[in-house]
Amino acid sequence: MSVGIEITSEAPRTGIVTMGCRSSKVGEIWPWHAHDYDEVCLFSDAPTTLLVEGEELPMRENSVYVMFAGERHGFRNEDRNQPRIWAIHYHPRPGFYDGLPIRDWPWRKRVWCITREQAASFQSLFSRLSAENVNDLPCKSEAVDSLLRLIHVSLIRWRESAAQHGPVVRPDDPEVLAVWQMIHSALAHGSSDIRFQDECPNYDSVRHKFRRCYGISPRDMLTRLKIERAKILLADPGLSIKEIGSRLGYLHHNDFTRAFVREVGVTPSHWRINQRKFTDPADNELRSP
Repeated sequence: MSVGIEITSEAPRTGIVTMGCRSSKVGEIWPWHAHDYDEVCLFSDAPTTLLVEGEELPMRENSVYVMFAGERHGFRNEDRNQPRIWAIHYHPRPGFYDGLPIRDWPWRKRVWCITREQAASFQSLFSRLSAENVNDLPCKSEAVDSLLRLIHVSLIRWRESAAQHGPVVRPDDPEVLAVWQMIHSALAHGSSDIRFQDECPNYDSVRHKFRRCYGISPRDMLTRLKIERAKILLADPGLSIKEIGSRLGYLHHNDFTRAFVREVGVTPSHWRINQRKFTDPADNELRSP
């Protein structure tokens, strides 16, 4: 008697394309554009003008939008406004939006302003999602998927009945969140290093709280985020590996290569040549043990 065994491929997973947080500039413009992936974005701390589907929308501080693939959008800063941008670009797995009515909302309902308390909760969830995305922990894909869905749940509740729902989670410790923002600011500006002790007088205490919160030290978080950004830049054949290292704040080419090998297990040039193999979860033959 033979028993048939059905062999199926691994189910598609939600994937973060890019995510990051940075301060924008006075007069900065993101011209009209569209993606082949979805996006959630918060503009905190200052007003801006959002450009959505052919319309210009002046917004107060803490404006947020959810854009789906193919929808045209952008923003423009005016006067002295410099909002901080918290952007998540992602490919949702099939069924990701099941039970989430936001997928059926018209775009006008997906562009609005949240409260400061809600913005703080968004930032807390955003930072946890970022930490999961750069750490190689058990059930990473499930954690990323769950946190991204929780962000959508939060947005739905805030939009539908803001007066009835408090924050989904309590904001992180302000000192820990400040260090986290320093890390992303350094990443956005290509800083070679951060003098945490100068920027945070209570750093010795804060870094322990940071590690308890995210599982790694602030300096290791910065390194991992740089390497994740490097993987994206390596897909551009017009950028030399030396230029990529310089953009990420590495003063010497060898320093970048050593950091990449330490985190990934292969050199940047080897990753670039075999990038498709490395990014395909079904094919791990090129990964180091």
